[in-house]
Amino acid sequence: MAIGNDNGEKEFFVDPTQPSRSSLVADSRLQRRPVPMRSLDSLLAEGAIPQADFLKVDVEGYEAEVFAGARQMLRGSVLGMEVETNFNTSAVYPKCHFDLVHNVALENGFKLFDLNFDRILRPLYEAARRRRQSSVSTAGAGAPSTFNVLFCRDLVAERDGASFYERPPSPPTIDQIIKMMIVYELSDVAVETAVKFSKELKTRIDVNEAIDRLCK
Repeated sequence: MAIGNDNGEKEFFVDPTQPSRSSLVADSRLQRRPVPMRSLDSLLAEGAIPQADFLKVDVEGYEAEVFAGARQMLRGSVLGMEVETNFNTSAVYPKCHFDLVHNVALENGFKLFDLNFDRILRPLYEAARRRRQSSVSTAGAGAPSTFNVLFCRDLVAERDGASFYERPPSPPTIDQIIKMMIVYELSDVAVETAVKFSKELKTRIDVNEAIDRLCK
């Protein structure tokens, strides 16, 4: 099944020798296969899937369609999302791909919490190095290319009023606080959350033990 902003059938383009190259973007080099297309919101409305806590999106440039079909889900109890993105511009993303992703994040009360990226060396530079059999490190060479970004609700900022929110999210439940501490994957943020929400959390967990574990 393909995920997008439509309900029906969609052509999927598949590389039988390298499935990771499969895409919804037309490519004459790949095999065409019809697949059912659904939006996350329609699946959620039917009860076919539960409300998500977290979304991971890596769909080879089809992010605009996926997010357009997930507006209700994102406005539900989603705590964060991880997205593969870049700063390239195109007809679909005239202000760059990251601009679209960042706007979706801000609209749903998410802040940037982490990122990592790779660098792509220019072909002429690589050719020049090969001709010269260069052993010089390429660390720092190459412009940043693909980014993996983590956007999450900042529960502490929401509580303290330390950040502007165009549409403030609803106060988190205890389950959401615990899940958010897990999603952060950043011990300092998780500890701060445990301290700030210790009154709520102590009804469910030993807060001091949780902080001890996070500080190890």
